Order: sequence, then structure tokens, then C-alpha cells
Amino acid sequence: MSREHVKKWNQIGAITENWVKASYANASTQSKWKYKDRMNAFLEFLCVTDAEFIESYKRASDRLEWAKKTGQKAIAFYNKRVSEGYATNTVRAEV
Repeated sequence: MSREHVKKWNQIGAITENWVKASYANASTQSKWKYKDRMNAFLEFLCVTDAEFIESYKRASDRLEWAKKTGQKAIAFYNKRVSEGYATNTVRAEV
């Protein structure tokens, strides 16, 4: 496999790694990779790292407003994935 085809995990760090391990302790290695890939795609869409995403939550003075904005971003991510040709049910599973 050439270097161009190697997936870059530039948006996830130890936080996401630990979350996937804790949340999906009994999942296969392939499933864990899938969950990390989905999280990485969303973070790339937001143009933030996992640490920056969590920090934005911690800094938010109005957590409800932060949640609404993040929900709107999740909907935008959903619409982007559908427009890229992903099946609706596949995208639902990702979001």
C-alpha cells in the first residue's frame, strides 16, 4: 500500500482512543477502527482535534447553546455525507 492510501488520524488523539476502548470494550479491532474513523471524519469536518472539541465544551458558558450549535454541525455533517453519495442509513449510523 502506498503512502497516499494510508488513512491519516490527524484529528484524534489519546482522548478518542481511550473513549473508543472504554465504550466498545468487547468490539473487534475492525469495529474499533470503524468508530475511530467516524469520529475522525466528524472532527475533520469541524476542523478541530478531539482535545479542542472537548475544550470548547468546557469553555462554553451556556452548555445548552453549545449543544444546539454542535447539533446543527452534526446535521450539516450528515447532509454533507449524503451529498457525497453515502446511503442514508449508513450516514445515520455515523452520526
